[in-house]
Amino acid sequence: MNFRKGFLALSLSTVMVTGLFAGGVNASAQDTGITRGEFAKAVVKQLDLSATNQNITLLSDVTTDSPYAESVGILQQRKVIVGYPDGTFQPNKPISKQEAYIILSKTLGISINQAEQIFNKEYGIQFKNKTLTDDEAKKAIQQALQSDPGAYQWMIDSAEVQLQQKSFRSDLKQQMKMIFSENIPEMNNQNELSMNADVKMEYHVEDGIHLTTVVDLGQLDGIELPEELADMKIEQYITPEGMFMQMPDPETGEVAWIKMDGTMMPFTFEQLMEMQKDSVGVNQALLDNKNVFYRDLGTEALGDAQTRKIGYRSRFTSFQELMGMIGQSLPDGFEEQLGAQLESVPEMGDLSLSGVMWIDETSKLPTKLSQEITFEMGQLANEDLPIDKMQIKQEGTMYDYNQVEKVVLPEEAKNAKTFEEMLEEANVELGDTPSDHELKTDEETLEDES
Repeated sequence: MNFRKGFLALSLSTVMVTGLFAGGVNASAQDTGITRGEFAKAVVKQLDLSATNQNITLLSDVTTDSPYAESVGILQQRKVIVGYPDGTFQPNKPISKQEAYIILSKTLGISINQAEQIFNKEYGIQFKNKTLTDDEAKKAIQQALQSDPGAYQWMIDSAEVQLQQKSFRSDLKQQMKMIFSENIPEMNNQNELSMNADVKMEYHVEDGIHLTTVVDLGQLDGIELPEELADMKIEQYITPEGMFMQMPDPETGEVAWIKMDGTMMPFTFEQLMEMQKDSVGVNQALLDNKNVFYRDLGTEALGDAQTRKIGYRSRFTSFQELMGMIGQSLPDGFEEQLGAQLESVPEMGDLSLSGVMWIDETSKLPTKLSQEITFEMGQLANEDLPIDKMQIKQEGTMYDYNQVEKVVLPEEAKNAKTFEEMLEEANVELGDTPSDHELKTDEETLEDES
């Protein structure tokens, strides 16, 4: 297993890329109790969801003519409902409070282990008995599965003000934990690895983006990491001249500039800037999406500024689902280009996102960000990189709006070779197995040893 190369590829790709419907629920006027089927139907109605896969195989005790068939199928498709171990759903059974927490937490992307605590503390949802009444279910679904209209407006207003800014700076601290499906021999038979990254960015609407990333893989029990991996610095420029990266070679430690051509970066500078200009549309798509939930968390003083805290939670059943939704809001031609890129990417599992944005109440500009992202790797996991899950925590600040005068590409970067050119010099083609000159027959090997 070529774990080292697989892990380095993932680490570098990670640092390179570093609102809602509020409807009614189907609840009885009598405070009698609610079944699992009725609860599922109420959730689907609240979110105004419809089936996207008509060929879903329903759980064994949910017939196609059942009043709950459509709702159960939709929630199965979204991996919210998986049924009992015997393959049944038992739609007429009273729903327990734990089962209600599970359905709500999976819809919102909340860890099941933290569900009851989060719903009690953040949403004011508390179930008094082991099973739910109609009234409890109605209130819980409405409190959990809708966005605040005020939060929606704050995010749209902030996005519009951001577009008027010519430049800004940001600092981001990121912690990433990788959880493997097996113990890794190169990691002293451990199955977890953590890494930290500090990312500083300068953005200028005409000159481009300058990123400085310092990566620290931390410590592993009983393992002394190579110096180039323990504290690795990466410089990136996204400019009209092209996109460039400077980093140490993981094998030799030698620092070199690379021009990121179409092999490594699917969009041009002009396209990326156009996407930045259309960020209001992206935010609008996120706010209007039925899987994203925004809440107004009140105000907080940060230094001399009074800020509005906007919380958000979302869960997507795949990375492709998220990018497909964003692609719908991109300028003409971008959605097709993005779709073509995603076709070659294996299906990833769940992607959950939760966080808080602090927005200056006077300027409407974002000043602080705190968020957590969880990736279930799904089919992206393979023999070289057997990762089950990645958990990412980010803390960032945004400042110096309109204070960045220029972003200047270093002269030595302008003559950088592309990644493809570097591979050609090494007689290696993208996606190939080792080239012929690296392969030897048993006879040739014996001759060399002789």
